Amino acid sequence: MRQLTDRKNKWHFRVTTPAVHPPAPPPAAMPHPGLLRAAQRVAAAPPERPGARRSTAQRSRRMGEGRAIRGAGGQAREGRFWKAEGAFRSTGLQEKPIILDTILCLVVLLAVIGLTSVAHAAVGYNFTRLVDHVDDNFNLRSFTCASINESGDVAFKGTRSAPDGLSLWDVIARVNRAGVITTIAEDPARTQFQFSSNVVSINDSGQTSFTAFLSNNDIAIFRADGTSMTTIASTAGRFSSFGFDTSLNNAGEVAFTAQLDNGEQGLFSGTGTGGPVTTHYTSARPVLVDGVMTNLAGGNFGRPSINNTGGEIAFRDRVNGPVPVEGIFAGRRGVFRTLGPTDHFYGDANNNDLGIGAFETSFNNNGQFVTAIATSNAGVLSIVADTLNGYAGFSVSVPATAPAINNRGQVAFRGFLPDFTTYGVFTGPNPKQDAIITSKEKLDGAQIISSSFSVCSEALNNLGEVVFIVDLVDPTRIEGFRSAIYLASPKKPLAP
Repeated sequence: MRQLTDRKNKWHFRVTTPAVHPPAPPPAAMPHPGLLRAAQRVAAAPPERPGARRSTAQRSRRMGEGRAIRGAGGQAREGRFWKAEGAFRSTGLQEKPIILDTILCLVVLLAVIGLTSVAHAAVGYNFTRLVDHVDDNFNLRSFTCASINESGDVAFKGTRSAPDGLSLWDVIARVNRAGVITTIAEDPARTQFQFSSNVVSINDSGQTSFTAFLSNNDIAIFRADGTSMTTIASTAGRFSSFGFDTSLNNAGEVAFTAQLDNGEQGLFSGTGTGGPVTTHYTSARPVLVDGVMTNLAGGNFGRPSINNTGGEIAFRDRVNGPVPVEGIFAGRRGVFRTLGPTDHFYGDANNNDLGIGAFETSFNNNGQFVTAIATSNAGVLSIVADTLNGYAGFSVSVPATAPAINNRGQVAFRGFLPDFTTYGVFTGPNPKQDAIITSKEKLDGAQIISSSFSVCSEALNNLGEVVFIVDLVDPTRIEGFRSAIYLASPKKPLAP
């Protein structure tokens, strides 16, 4: 067994070898079988993946449908909080290592390659193009986030422009598996909305949550489903500012970070159904962390993560003291537990309904600086992937986007390799065996632009489906490429 130990020899990180079959349904005694945890290294190498890759491309619409609007890209306009998301996908869904069968399937595939549009990617997945910036009238590279629920509905944000290209506006929308788009919020005249948050959270009812700058100079957090819109909190009340990204659970509760008019900063949640906003903690008073009174700084305006089991919220924050330190915590109403030790650096946190956390972390490993994707279960941290073993890095945003995690314990994330030209969507420690798709492959016959992979913290559902944003080379476009949102679905459905 290989362990990574931090400089204080206090936390031990377990590293496992990747699975080669889809995960089995969680047994009652082990509710998180997909969680990567310690295992003995096997004497024999794992079965080699067949060299030929195959997949069936499923496209939701033909290229060229809709109309193209040329205008400002909207990627990093003035005043916009821009965050490049990391990548994602579920663990352990690899091809069956039967080389002869794979060769036979490859022969069949080559025979029909001229008749179908093939997405050259992982053998175990079908790839469906849900949204295309040209076909669906969005600006190039304006998709900033995609989140998926258990029904396979995907929430996202993009921008559109007027035909003259002189004005643009944000669009919050939801798309189903068939590529049918439902508009959640769009205001071309900007009479209500100026611009909105990059991360759009979605629950299993199809409700979404997001933050928006309003035309009256207020900032507000909303929950909306395309037919109704509910205000959760606003600077018209006791808040002076908000963390831009929110999280929504199936009960309709929205978690967010904020600063009050009196200067206190902290963690809050609300339903907007007439009850007051819940204050989970502020910088003004200590809270219980692992049973010890602790002062949290409250100054983290990153995305919190609220789950469906009692509404536990995972978040990143600093602990005040002679030497301020940073940690990952989870809980609510002033009682929290530690998910990530306070002598590491962190990106935003994620958690599933079993209370298992997922995050990107950096730490000193016996004098060597390491960045890793890690999970935390009951205080035990496990390494999913790290920069000592095949990866050069992960998220490019600051703070780092949390990796996606589902209730099976599967984790999915964006990564890039030491050649600094190969990017992709990965699920485990081995970037060759645990890749869903990389920039060396193709989607719908088009080359992938290497660094364009983008993922949200809610990019993975319990069916093992993942949603990602990517740019594809398209010589028919004046820009030379197009932006799209894709759904990757396991060819073999996972057991309930």
